[in-house]
Amino acid sequence: MRKVSILRITLVILLLVIAGIPVVSANPDDCAAKTDADLVKAIKEKLSAKYESQLNHINVHVQDHEVFLEGWATTEKIKKDIEKIVKKVKCVKKINNNLKIGVGGGCDLATQKPCGDICIPKSQTCNIGKGN
Repeated sequence: MRKVSILRITLVILLLVIAGIPVVSANPDDCAAKTDADLVKAIKEKLSAKYESQLNHINVHVQDHEVFLEGWATTEKIKKDIEKIVKKVKCVKKINNNLKIGVGGGCDLATQKPCGDICIPKSQTCNIGKGN
């Protein structure tokens, strides 16, 4: 009789453990399927929610899920907050925050082109600057 009770308790515990194991399923946010362009779009959406006024002087370049922030932010606090927002975007591997503090200057037209209120290398695409 005692063996039957121990067996029942063991079976109940085993069933509870099995029921507690999550079912493994395909992840809809699979990073391998996300392109660099997808990440630029996601970053722009996140930044637009809080820093619409900053977007005209920020450009985001993404290569192999590594983010490069170029341009300028009006304060150090905003620069750091922009980086925090970008870190929350799924599938971003690394962030290179090259934002300067203060108001930007003119472009060296031999090697750069305007992107909103900033200058970027001629070889890059202006991804976020307004009107581009």
